[in-house]
Amino acid sequence: MPMPLHSSSGGPVPVPGRIATRSGLPPAVRRLTGDLAGAARDLEEGLSIYRDIGNRSAEAEALNETGTLYRASGDLVQAEAYHQQALDLAREIGIAWDEAHALAGLARCALAAGRPAEAAGTLRQALEIFQRIGAAEAADVAAELAVLPGTPGPASTRS
Repeated sequence: MPMPLHSSSGGPVPVPGRIATRSGLPPAVRRLTGDLAGAARDLEEGLSIYRDIGNRSAEAEALNETGTLYRASGDLVQAEAYHQQALDLAREIGIAWDEAHALAGLARCALAAGRPAEAAGTLRQALEIFQRIGAAEAADVAAELAVLPGTPGPASTRS
């Protein structure tokens, strides 16, 4: 097993696509197994690490994952706040993938809060970005749009 990499401050260096934590267990795994408190601790640690080393793209990813965690726990106010922070940061640094993920997270919060029209509009924005950058997530977002009440079917979501 390879030794973990460490930053000059002694903390782990984030691996792209994975939230860095000292425990080594990705927060998404904790969330999916129901350990929401453990996931929250790991995400806060990851955010701190990313801010310390100045990895703003990873910070946006961790903000999005934190928003997903709060949505899973039913706290839509916190979920929307984290996704909004991720959206603002992604737009500031110009990372379209993180921007689209933040928009999709905000849309899912709107849907969970009973605002399907808002959810549909925000999902359309996410879909446009995912399609533009050729991300596989475009298919999932298009499928979500297709089943939203009162929204046009999949043909209208193609670009």
